Amino acid sequence: MDLLDVAIVNVAIPSIGRDLGASESALQWIVSAYLLGFAATLIVSGHLGDR
Repeated sequence: MDLLDVAIVNVAIPSIGRDLGASESALQWIVSAYLLGFAATLIVSGHLGDR
């Protein structure tokens, strides 16, 4: 499921860049911020699931 989510983000990058008028480096920051938030959510969800 994680790989599918990351694949969807990678497919959406060109349209995000067009809509926001973002440069390539800005797109890298956007993807990195998304993946960081996604990873944090997975860690918290896993911890709560263990409880």
